[in-house]
This record gives sequence, structure tokens and C-alpha cells, in this order.
Amino acid sequence: MAQTPRFRGENFKGKWSLGSWAEQKIISAINRSDSLRAVSYGKSGVSSAKNLQKRQEYWNLHKERESFGKRPDILVFERSNFENLTSKYSSILDNLPDNLESDIEEIVENSLLAIESEASIWQGEKMKHFGRNWAEKTGNLKPLSEVKSWTAPTVIVKDEDLQPLVDWQNYYRKPIYIVHLFYDMALMLNFSKLREYISDGTVKGEIFDYGKASKTIYKTFYGLAKEFGKFTELAEIIPFVSQTNGGKFEADLYFEGGEIEINQATIHEWLSLKN
Repeated sequence: MAQTPRFRGENFKGKWSLGSWAEQKIISAINRSDSLRAVSYGKSGVSSAKNLQKRQEYWNLHKERESFGKRPDILVFERSNFENLTSKYSSILDNLPDNLESDIEEIVENSLLAIESEASIWQGEKMKHFGRNWAEKTGNLKPLSEVKSWTAPTVIVKDEDLQPLVDWQNYYRKPIYIVHLFYDMALMLNFSKLREYISDGTVKGEIFDYGKASKTIYKTFYGLAKEFGKFTELAEIIPFVSQTNGGKFEADLYFEGGEIEINQATIHEWLSLKN
């Protein structure tokens, strides 16, 4: 079932901008490759509408867009397949997020995989426990209880997104990857692997305070993830200040610019999915 969209104000701008930055960096990295192409697919449930009728109209459209579960943020195609689709759906491909699911099913069915993008305002390689050996002498991984308190990069998925993503995947039978960007790192994790880790207890839900609300999230230690690509140019850090209705000022930040080169290993792994 589609999640009810939240109607956010200006204080959401910083976090939304960070997520938008991550999505665009991932798409740009993929589109600079020779064999893959990517486009935006999911749409953030964001509206500044205060009128109840406008909110209901927005919600009705949102429900239709996500009638088969939560749309992942990005669709990835094999280049030749994407070029064939472009000749037929050029204008739609330029703006998939605003199109009804019933109008774009053929496009989605021709995709190679989907990506759910995430971003964190950390410099991964400077995190306290980055690079610490986390394997026992036997080669077995330490129990999660021994590493969950470490301050190190993780790939994150919110619990509220988990089942809707499963519903989407069950409908389209497409692989989903979580790609999580830090200021200096780009990690990825196959969504099916995450589900395995949750099922066998390797990864457990934990409460995280997002400031406005607490949510249950699943954090996968970076040692269980893979590298999506490398930053060849780091982003500029942009400060952002907002004010609540009660007059309180709140500080935030987001990233702007930067460039990632997708790993050849990532490309090969994804192309192998078509077989």
C-alpha cells in the first residue's frame, strides 16, 4: 500500500536537497557509462499545499503513482534497450515521476533494475571506526552486537519503506539496489541481500531520531556492502537555515556538485542481471 505523503514546509528543504543531490549524482554517474542509462522514477511525497482539497487531490494522484508499492527513486536500463524506448516514449522518459503507473508499465518492465537512493552528511573515511578490522581470526563476521555501536558508514533503509519496496519488487520482478552516498563514498547493497540480513538477524531494526520524528531504520555495516563508484570531485557543502512556525531557527546543510565515476565491477554486475 502506498504511504500517505507528508506535507512539508521550508524546514524540509535541506534534507530534500540532500536526497535530490544523491539521486542526480547516481544518475549522472550511470549515464556517463557506455552501456547503461538511468532516469528518475520515484517521487518524493512533498507538497506545501495547505488547502484540504488540494491535499486530497495530491494524495489521490500519489496513490495511483504508487499503486504497486513504493516506486524506487531511479530506473536503470541497458543502453540499447533505453535507446529503443526513447524512440517511442521520449517525452515520458524525461518525466517519469509525474506519470501514472498505468501509463509507464511497459517502460518499467523493460528496465534492468531499480535504485533506492540514500544520502548522509558524513565524510565516511573520517568516521571513528572506518577501516577497523571487523572479522574474527577465523574469518567469520563479528556478531552485529559487537559492531552496531561503531561509528562507521552504513547503508540505510527506513522500515516504513521496506514492505512497499518489497511490494513493488514482487509486482515487477526487478532487482532493487540501495545506493547510499556519503560526502566522499558511494556504497551499494542488493535489496534482496538486505532482506536476507534482516531475516537471519544480521541486520536489525533500530530507532533513529530524525529531529522531527523517530523512525525505525535498518543499518547495514559497510563491510557487507559494495562500492558503487568513486568520487572524482567532491561536492560543495551548502549551509541552510530555516525557521519553524514557532520562531525557532534550525540549521541544516546539503551538498552541491561533485562527480562520481561508477565502478566497472558495478556495471558488470548489473549487466549480468539480464541473463
